[in-house]
Amino acid sequence: RAQGCETPVAPHGTPDRNRYSHQGDVSIVYVLNGELEVRFVDDTITLGPGDGMTFSPTQPHSWRNPSLSEETIVIWVMLPAQF
Repeated sequence: RAQGCETPVAPHGTPDRNRYSHQGDVSIVYVLNGELEVRFVDDTITLGPGDGMTFSPTQPHSWRNPSLSEETIVIWVMLPAQF
């Protein structure tokens, strides 16, 4: 089973400035509004409205909204469901 959630991300919002990892087979992120930086050890990928990507949740990562003033809305899907 998959788990999905819509997440509003405040300007400069991030779950953690440090990279983290968690169990699972794949994480999918899709940006509905604003921008999202997905940060890995050797790379940062900036996604805009309509952009999406997949990655292994076991790979150390973090993310943040780079905007000073605009909220970002993203959809996350995790396989398998974490909760």
